[in-house]
Amino acid sequence: MICTADISLFAGYKFHNVFRDGDCTVYQLKNATGQGEMRGYCPAPGIYVFYNCLRMATCYQPQVPSADWVSINHCRRGSYEFETENGYSSILGEGDMCMHDIARLRLRDSRVPPGYFDGLTVSLEVEAAQASLERLSPGLGIDLPALRDRFCNREDPFLIRPEPEIARVFDELYRVDKRIRHPYMLLKILELALLLSVCENHVPLSRFSADVVRRTREVHASLLKHPLKKRSIAELCRIFGVSSTNLRACFRALYGRPLGMFAREERLKQAAHLLLAWPDCPVGEIARQAGYENQSKFSAAFREMHHLSPLAYRRRNSDSLE
Repeated sequence: MICTADISLFAGYKFHNVFRDGDCTVYQLKNATGQGEMRGYCPAPGIYVFYNCLRMATCYQPQVPSADWVSINHCRRGSYEFETENGYSSILGEGDMCMHDIARLRLRDSRVPPGYFDGLTVSLEVEAAQASLERLSPGLGIDLPALRDRFCNREDPFLIRPEPEIARVFDELYRVDKRIRHPYMLLKILELALLLSVCENHVPLSRFSADVVRRTREVHASLLKHPLKKRSIAELCRIFGVSSTNLRACFRALYGRPLGMFAREERLKQAAHLLLAWPDCPVGEIARQAGYENQSKFSAAFREMHHLSPLAYRRRNSDSLE
């Protein structure tokens, strides 16, 4: 089943399914890369809150630009990549928030680099949302058009590294009690608008060229394909033709972890597999295969990740397979 949504925010976008579930509308996504779901609430005219859970590499579809919409996006887990028509990519990472004008941010593609994204989107149909907030709080001076002009005056999304008060608003939106969901959402969105009106901590999202993003993805794919092949960052930079500064920054933005940490975790995951696949192989040899010359250092790193020593991990999981 292919469905379209009934609000202009999603003009031109096709969903796998759309249905009502109590006080929310569920928008389901599905394609060859995976699936996802957005649970949308409308606490007042022009104000929408979407809880996003994506388990897919991309959910991109070309859209008809909507003239009067602003979206505020927050990343709770994973990351989300925007590729703009100028060929640059910007990445929203864990704990980041960005604000953009739907019509002004012209995307060529978008991706979910780690394959998962959990987050929240507040979408405001500016004129209608302004009227709703004024009815809720006459005299507070909330000016959504002014916020749009301030934060969305260019084609790139603007990153806001949430100050503690703004981060708290999002945390409370994730945990809202369903019995008071709609009025609570309105209060939190009003609070968010007030905090944004005095926020000074905003910068453009980090941008990376298409070439840097491509080469960083190649590094990531190589680490997944050859997890036990221990290579320094300098060696990876030389092999894949990218600078250390760009590789480190782009890898962390795309995959949410430093490159060195990711490579280490992949080696230890593979070591855990080898402990079971080679039940008679000494732990020292598994350590050597995982790039550790010292067995005690391997054991300490393995315990830190798996919360068991290598031998205890082998015993527990071998027993569970019998």
